[in-house]
Amino acid sequence: MLKLAIVENDGEQAARLEGYVRRFEDEFGEKCDVVVFRDGVDIVSDYTGDFDGVFMDIDMPMMDGMTAAEKIRETDERVCIVFVTDLAQYALRGYKVNALDYLVKPVDYFEFSIELKKMIRSKKANASEYIWLSAQGAGKRVSLQDIAYVDILAHDIRIHVDGARKDEIVFRGTLKDIEERLDGKPFSRCHNCYIVNLRYVTSVDGDEILLENGERVFISRNRRKKFMTDLTNYIAVNGGYARKSRGGGIE
Repeated sequence: MLKLAIVENDGEQAARLEGYVRRFEDEFGEKCDVVVFRDGVDIVSDYTGDFDGVFMDIDMPMMDGMTAAEKIRETDERVCIVFVTDLAQYALRGYKVNALDYLVKPVDYFEFSIELKKMIRSKKANASEYIWLSAQGAGKRVSLQDIAYVDILAHDIRIHVDGARKDEIVFRGTLKDIEERLDGKPFSRCHNCYIVNLRYVTSVDGDEILLENGERVFISRNRRKKFMTDLTNYIAVNGGYARKSRGGGIE
């Protein structure tokens, strides 16, 4: 099921878009759950991050669509955002929030259906490829491919994000819990204090692992064999270092 948000202060426009969704359901057999918000402030005030796509008007009285999209991106980098507006010049600023596209009012059903198909493809591509984290009392959805490594300092877990915006997410927990949540994904625990994203590994030099972002983490003697097996299997499946950017190899 595709979960969609329509953010539109004009009731007639909102009804038209929801009608397009229902028509799409009938034509393509894709079930959709639609939630309508009447202003940007409504969607961001209690954003849960479980939408696959957002159709966002720009010109709204309390919080405009661009501001709302920026706030959504603070916690959700993967949701597809499509601006629906008669202010095309503002929609072009959508690159700042990595918008999927923009539609100019009055919206044509055919163009609208194309965006829905894009959202479906995006959902399939990103299925199970993110993790929900809770830090400082707020939830945040983080793409697994953006996590370079995880470490622990005292009792604080630190998620080192190396995606569109470098970030460090800190919260109380155990590395064992994170390790279990990442089971089956391209991650390997190389040390009592580190879990590494195998996508980022460019070389292993002695007791250090060099990552694609230039950082180094330690590999312990008792975890070395398992880590090297994980890395070798990852390379075999992916045909080499998927993210390699500098020289180096493995021992």
